[in-house]
Amino acid sequence: MTASMRPEERLFFRLTEGEERIGISRGEAAIAAALARARKTAKGLLILVHGAASNASRWEEFVEKTKLRDSWDILRFDLRGHGASPSRTAGTLEAHAGDIAALMDRVGRKRAVILGHSLGAAVAMNFAQRYPERVEGLILLDPLLSNCLTPKAIEMRRKRWMPALLEKIGIVSRELHLQRRLPPYNLRKGDEAARLKIAEGGEALEAFVKEYSSPWRDLGHIHMADYGRDLLEVGRPSPELARLREPVLIIGASSGSYTDPEAMRREAQALHDGEFVLLRCRHWPVTECLQDLMAVVEDWMQRHF
Repeated sequence: MTASMRPEERLFFRLTEGEERIGISRGEAAIAAALARARKTAKGLLILVHGAASNASRWEEFVEKTKLRDSWDILRFDLRGHGASPSRTAGTLEAHAGDIAALMDRVGRKRAVILGHSLGAAVAMNFAQRYPERVEGLILLDPLLSNCLTPKAIEMRRKRWMPALLEKIGIVSRELHLQRRLPPYNLRKGDEAARLKIAEGGEALEAFVKEYSSPWRDLGHIHMADYGRDLLEVGRPSPELARLREPVLIIGASSGSYTDPEAMRREAQALHDGEFVLLRCRHWPVTECLQDLMAVVEDWMQRHF
């Protein structure tokens, strides 16, 4: 591990009360993570996986406020190439899944429930495909399931040449030592401001949607190569979940911007132990309806474990 691949402290996400910072090194990547141990006897481990151009600060409020803190160990981490997890190797779904397995080994757990949003849901599904024996359950927040995509999402997938080009430009920039010095990025602050816009509605709501959908906003907080790779990975065909015997909760977004809710409901019903819940949001449930999201996740976890 070279010095340049060590996590940068200035990019570490904040810890909530009771969390401890941990980390691992895997090849040319360093993964920054945090573990919140259950206040009482732990039923198991819950791992939170953020989405594209994001970092583990996305889950700060969830970890701080959820009732699951009483009976579950909760682990969150920056995906490689995000936040304080620098990497010189591409952040593929396979690489991310391997990082999760290594983090589980680091905290001494053989199985876990994996909760992922968007790209994080794709990572969770890939993990389940590669390590089915290590999955206790899956919670997928607006996953881009191949059979459930809207025409808008399908059209975005057809333009794979654009993120591929972005990744190549980013790699060249990195090799020429032309990468920017990224600023610390706390998503909680942005989410709190976004909720005010959502509550106001009208033009303020449209401004929120435009801001959270903007690639220029995303590129302010992630290197080009990593952002291009994020878009390529989230655009891959989703893996088959039918073989998974453990419970799966799919949480859809009512807007139908990227996925068709009814198609997602049918996908969940086809699983061995699948369940579907629809939240009133666009594509960012942690930002838009955190309380509703926590209630759904907590209820599902209580009933299944």
